[in-house]
Order: sequence, then C-alpha cells, then structure tokens
Amino acid sequence: MRAFFACLLSVPILAGCVNDGVAYDINNDRQTSISILREQPLFWNHTVHFDVVLSRMPDCTRRHTMGDGTTSTQIDVFQVPSSAYILKMDDRYFAAELETCEGFAEIKDLNEQGEPVNGTGIYRGRFHTQNKTWVFTKAQNLKQ
Repeated sequence: MRAFFACLLSVPILAGCVNDGVAYDINNDRQTSISILREQPLFWNHTVHFDVVLSRMPDCTRRHTMGDGTTSTQIDVFQVPSSAYILKMDDRYFAAELETCEGFAEIKDLNEQGEPVNGTGIYRGRFHTQNKTWVFTKAQNLKQ
C-alpha cells in the first residue's frame, strides 16, 4: 500500500520532465531521417540535453550529442548542396552528413553575422515545441 501512495505522489514530480524525440523524414520514405531527442531528467532543472540521430537505413544510424538547451530551444535544419545538413541550435551550428552518419561536428568557422562562412543552404524546417509537444515543422508550413 505504501508503494502505491509513493508512486501516486511521484506522478506530479515526473510530469514536469521531458524525454521525447521526433524525426524529420527527409525523403518521405522513413529510410533517411534526422531525429532530435531531448531529455530533461530533473523537472526543477531547466536544462534540457539534446542528441541527434542520423539515419540512412539500412546502411547507417548514429547518435551524436548536441549539448544543452532549454524546453524552448528550437533547432533549424538547412540542406547544403553536398546533401549534408546544417543544424542551428540557438547560436551554434552543426554539420551533419548522412552518407555514413558518422560525420557530425560543431561549425566553428563563422562570419561576422555569426553564420557559417560557406552559408547555411536551403532551409528545410524546424524542430520546436508546439502545444507542449516536440515536433518538426517543414519550412513551407511554418508561419513567418
């Protein structure tokens, strides 16, 4: 009986935590995707940890750490001509490739505007919170 009450009391505490993910299905075939996972293990800590999963099935899937943000952090996705992707999280940029799914690194070479020197490419969409749910919205569906 005590265990039941302990579990019942922990529900409001756990309700404030974040542990979810969503994918950007690149070719609409569920084979090639960029997924962003976020985790906030302690509700009183406003820090949320972000990971990216690069996937090109059946050849490769790799998980990489992006670092910390908040529950309001947004991640914009751009495609460069080489078919690689640039992810913008707050004021940080990351390069991601899907040929082997292993290439992932923060871009440090930024211009005076704080953007990658070689540009960001074509804007594809945004990972963000909408109605308390972590979602990906394609560029054409975003309200500007």
